[in-house]
Parts: sequence; structure tokens; C-alpha cells
Amino acid sequence: MKKLLVVGIIFLFLGLAFAPSINANISKASIESEMVEITTEICGFNGGKHTVQLTKEEAEEVEQLIDDIERRLDKVETREEAVEIFNEAIVEL
Repeated sequence: MKKLLVVGIIFLFLGLAFAPSINANISKASIESEMVEITTEICGFNGGKHTVQLTKEEAEEVEQLIDDIERRLDKVETREEAVEIFNEAIVEL
């Protein structure tokens, strides 16, 4: 009877030791599946492609920000207004 109790306690401790690592792997997999890759191509002297991973919420926020910038730039009449919009966009991003 004592041996059975000792073996049961050993299995309990082993289970408790492995549970956090199993849980961590599941959490990491679910977080990675919720990520969205966004690739930007920068034009200019040292241009190139840059890829970042964002959550779906962050990607939607960036898309909304870009749409807002585009709408505001459509209404621009002077260069100064356009510069102001671009400066605000840089701060927001």
C-alpha cells in the first residue's frame, strides 16, 4: 500500500513538472496563428522590403491609419498641408 502511494505521488510530481511546458507550447502556437505578416517596400536610395509580424488587431489599426492618411491626402491643396499629414502619420505609426 505504501509503495502504491509513493508511486502515485511520484507520478503526480512528474505531471506537475511537465504541465507548464505543455501549456507554454500550446499558448505559443495559438499566438503565432493569430499573427499577420505585413511586407512593405521602401522606395529610395537604400530601399528594400521589410516584413513585420503584427496581431490581427494591430494590422487592422495600421490599415485604418493608412486609409485615414489617404483620405486626408486626397483633400490636400498645399505642400505644407501634405507635409503636416505625413509628419502626423510618422508620429502615429
